[in-house]
Amino acid sequence: MNPRTCIVSREEKTPDEMIRFVLDPQDNVVPDLKRKLPGRGVWVSSKRATVSQAVDKKAFAHGFKKQVIADVGLPDLVDRLLEREALNILALARKAGEAITGFMKVDGLIRSEEIAVLVHAADASEDGKGKLAQGLRVAELDDVPVFETFEGQKLDDVLGNANTVHIGLIAGGLASRFEAAMSRLLEYRGLTEE
Repeated sequence: MNPRTCIVSREEKTPDEMIRFVLDPQDNVVPDLKRKLPGRGVWVSSKRATVSQAVDKKAFAHGFKKQVIADVGLPDLVDRLLEREALNILALARKAGEAITGFMKVDGLIRSEEIAVLVHAADASEDGKGKLAQGLRVAELDDVPVFETFEGQKLDDVLGNANTVHIGLIAGGLASRFEAAMSRLLEYRGLTEE
């Protein structure tokens, strides 16, 4: 992929490390996470702080070479869209039978070594998380990504469950897509290591 230049830092990065923005018909700056919207786009590094700087420093007007409307809520909008993208993939995985919920079923998935991604509710007990982490160690599955980003209620709403605490994703395209979406969300929030 051809590198793109961030309108704030002037750094060149791959499109996967950046967020594309376009203008709507009223010259409002809108995020184009899927990079499919029509029109000329500008690129910003995929960090909340950088998107905030782009708004504060009027970098979008410079990038588009015209007066534009970059709402101060743009960084929050990007966050919500990235979160929704990850949760939608999780919902798809559930519908496809690739997301298993419940401590015992997730533990069984770990024991069968079919687990690709482990998700805990942010408000899950340390005891349950610890037991499943021990299961991953015993099965020598230390490379399985573990996410604890979303509250249980948000997971319930997305999956149509009650009391969702632990979710195991089986290997497949949706698990990979969910992992990529979560990595992008956490990077945007500044919660990943450089």
